[in-house]
Amino acid sequence: MTKRIQLTRCAPLCAVLGLAAPIPAYAQQQAESAGVDFYLGLAFRSVFIFPQSEVSTEDVRRQIALNYFALMSNADIVLSHADSVDYLRVVSNKYSFSVTKEPARYDLDRDGVVTQSELEVFWSKDAWKSAAHEYKQGATFEAATERFKDKLGQQTAYIRDLMGAPETGEIVVDDPQGGYTGAEETAQPKPVPYLEEFDTDGDAVLTFEEFTELLWAAATAADSDGDGLYSDDEINLVRERFILANGALDGNGVRSVSSWKKR
Repeated sequence: MTKRIQLTRCAPLCAVLGLAAPIPAYAQQQAESAGVDFYLGLAFRSVFIFPQSEVSTEDVRRQIALNYFALMSNADIVLSHADSVDYLRVVSNKYSFSVTKEPARYDLDRDGVVTQSELEVFWSKDAWKSAAHEYKQGATFEAATERFKDKLGQQTAYIRDLMGAPETGEIVVDDPQGGYTGAEETAQPKPVPYLEEFDTDGDAVLTFEEFTELLWAAATAADSDGDGLYSDDEINLVRERFILANGALDGNGVRSVSSWKKR
């Protein structure tokens, strides 16, 4: 993509001509929109995992929706602090050894029982990947979330059957020390970042519409010339604001942003 004139270079010339330097619409947003900065940047960052010469507003809008699925960790299809998940702990448990009938593997809070919620947390990543695939193929949000719930139900039912556990209810961990990986000792639950900023009706629940409305508007505003594509300057501005919003989370955000290089 052809690089456009940087705004910082334009400022001195504008001053000489007595003109105001152009300011992208996204740059004019209020400083308190740290949640928008964080999740918009997260969407951009995810898009850049896949090499491509151009990034469009549609690419980013689609990724914003996919990130909603990525945050869900249970079958209620909304975001709340019930989705507070330490994914490091879940991933450590999941990939430290193969699927097992040992209940301790799924006892994420080490309280001696495995709940349905813990089983859902454990398999939520697999379920959202399936739902995201449906959405990318053109399915509606409603159809994609049905796929999420179906996949989550299939996975948790399979594990219950493998353990010889009832179809519902808690599962007692008979030998707690036998199956723990050690990751649980240091990992702590992490709240969904900036949830309150998007909760427009104050019910402590974040719907798909609440999450995407602000972010889709921000994705449009970040394309300051409205051509449907993002220039290097536009991308760098999103990157800078994402880094600030991520840093304000004091360790509750993305662990490393070094892979997203300035363009």
